[in-house]
Amino acid sequence: MNGALIRKNLDESKWLMLGCFMAVIVICAVRIWIVSQIETSNFRQIIEWLPGDLEKLSAVPFSWIITYPGRIALTYQEPIIILCLAVWCIARGSDCVSGELGRGTMEMLIAQPISRMQFLHSHTFVTVAGVVLITLGTFVGVWLGIELTVVHEKIYPTVQLPFFQEELPLPFMTAEERHTPMREKANLMLFVPAACNYLAFGIMLSGLTAFMSSWDRYRWRTIGIITAFHICQVLTKLLGMASTDFSWVLYLSIYSAYEPEVAVRIADVQPESVWQFWVNMDGMVVLGTSGYCSILLAFGIMGFLAAGKVFKNRDLPAPT
Repeated sequence: MNGALIRKNLDESKWLMLGCFMAVIVICAVRIWIVSQIETSNFRQIIEWLPGDLEKLSAVPFSWIITYPGRIALTYQEPIIILCLAVWCIARGSDCVSGELGRGTMEMLIAQPISRMQFLHSHTFVTVAGVVLITLGTFVGVWLGIELTVVHEKIYPTVQLPFFQEELPLPFMTAEERHTPMREKANLMLFVPAACNYLAFGIMLSGLTAFMSSWDRYRWRTIGIITAFHICQVLTKLLGMASTDFSWVLYLSIYSAYEPEVAVRIADVQPESVWQFWVNMDGMVVLGTSGYCSILLAFGIMGFLAAGKVFKNRDLPAPT
């Protein structure tokens, strides 16, 4: 790789990188603060009022989502968190070839004593570095949220039911207010697998965008194609989850491998299986954290390799 090219790409993208980094920190921290404001008992009532059919749209049971680790894990499924990563991946991935061609700077850069692969590797390095930094930002935001928030709970007196090993709360009695740090409700390390899944998702999207950019001439068209792909993949996943008749379409969506809440649930419920490729969960053998991440990384790496092959062999159009 060429150091001057890396510095050039960093200089062009530093504000977008910094903006996405700071945005995910703030969003994650604020979301965990919001989670701390809703008691588990109140959130359970909200879940119970939801139609039962909605549970099939969730990759994890509602009974686990009501826990604090479950609700925090959904941070990685927040549309705005995914959007921050997608903005970076699509912006930088589309710029590597079609962006330079569109600006008319490609001919000047390739005329320098560098190879095409050095040029592409410099773009790839900066793009992947940004994905890593944004992923680190989400983890920093989760850490800040867990460390700085306090859970406010009302504990009602209970009575032991005869012949049953259960206690019945008495909501008509005076409740005791308890203030518990969030770090006692959720272990930060539970969210490492979710961050890894988020990182793999970013590399996948970056690789596919770079491939689209490698054969195109216009950056706007590259962005349009990859955005349409992104929307189609999301809708395909939703269709497969919503209807058993169309469950087979889940195999057509790469986004089916992005399940950060599943990774957190495995770490919470079966910590010994957290990094396994296959996991026996709820009586079924399903993909584990390593399985999900491997699929996303494989598509991302194939995208970067295909981009290199196409860019190395294509004829570059003259600037217009």
